[in-house]
Amino acid sequence: MLTRASPALGRAFTLVDLLVAVVLVAVLLAIALPAFSAYVLRGRLAQVPPALTTTIGLLEQARLKLRSYDEGSGQCAVSFVDHPAPEHFSFKCDLTDGGRGFLLTATSLSTLGVAAKPGDYVYTVNHKGERSTLRFGGRKSKRACWITDNDITC
Repeated sequence: MLTRASPALGRAFTLVDLLVAVVLVAVLLAIALPAFSAYVLRGRLAQVPPALTTTIGLLEQARLKLRSYDEGSGQCAVSFVDHPAPEHFSFKCDLTDGGRGFLLTATSLSTLGVAAKPGDYVYTVNHKGERSTLRFGGRKSKRACWITDNDITC
């Protein structure tokens, strides 16, 4: 007497099927993870120019009110407590020309992205509106603009 094999036995996954699936997932992750990391980094870098521009506007408002960028104690008139920098950057404001000028610097923190070190990205702007990128991706730069993408265009 012949017996039929149970249909449930023919539908099971084999070890080879499982290994093929694991290899496919690993290949997809190897391709997608760097692209996603670069996408996140570009998004975080894109937050810096608007934040610097807003800070410049606040400094200019203070200069009109106080006739100086100095709040009176040798500090910039904009508080980064009331007006915080983007999450992955620290802002620093240095007065120049006895309070008649300023140099605003945005420096990346270690939380910026995968393998990012503090200071890998540094942007500056002064009271004359002269913008520059001092470091981009850990490399020195002397571009007279704010670079936010790896194609190094302004």
